[in-house]
Amino acid sequence: PAGAENLAISSDGKKIFVTVTSGHNANKPGKETGQIVIVDTETLKQLSVIDIPLDPYEAVELGGKLYVSGGSNQHTKILEINYNKKDDFLAWGGAYQLAPLRKLPESDRIYFSSHGISPGNIT
Repeated sequence: PAGAENLAISSDGKKIFVTVTSGHNANKPGKETGQIVIVDTETLKQLSVIDIPLDPYEAVELGGKLYVSGGSNQHTKILEINYNKKDDFLAWGGAYQLAPLRKLPESDRIYFSSHGISPGNIT
């Protein structure tokens, strides 16, 4: 997809989640928007597209939900998406734009790091 930036793979290895952005901006005016494109790993066919209220950066899948960090507006959020219900979102503030997300292997924990600010942190 055009504007594709990062990939995440589902826990079962059957889906790829692609974050799609129109470009990041530290002070993006108006509403943030973006997309998550879901692709089948075997056929590489697009399964669905989810429009989200966030300019996405990175994504991690855990327990049937996708967690996405924001790419714009300096002080942004982490969005939880139930990707089986396209309009089911939950958001947490406290993230800084372009925050990396990582899932600890063999765990149910996700970590993110704020960078570009001082002091940075890991949560």
